[in-house]
Amino acid sequence: MELPRPSRLGYPFIANRPVLYIGYLFLTVAFLATMALAAELPKGHLAGFLLGLAFLVHAAVVLMVTGLAALGLIATLFVLGTSLGQVLLVGTGLSWLAAWAYS
Repeated sequence: MELPRPSRLGYPFIANRPVLYIGYLFLTVAFLATMALAAELPKGHLAGFLLGLAFLVHAAVVLMVTGLAALGLIATLFVLGTSLGQVLLVGTGLSWLAAWAYS
């Protein structure tokens, strides 16, 4: 017997994909680790490449997660009220803070 899956306001795609929670947190940690590594490297092509790659991958995931939820302004606001939205907000905030600290 399968237990019923939780859903909020008729948006089961959020409740049924816990990988998004874990994946976004993992990507944020990887992004911060890449920034720390790039900060230790001498300023050059490799450090710039690592930072650029981290920013691009992070931005792609933010766009993907937002795209899943952006069925309209109401859906986007709804997602920000869920745990996925909070993970997205905290992860993005940490990334921005790291980018600010690096610069």
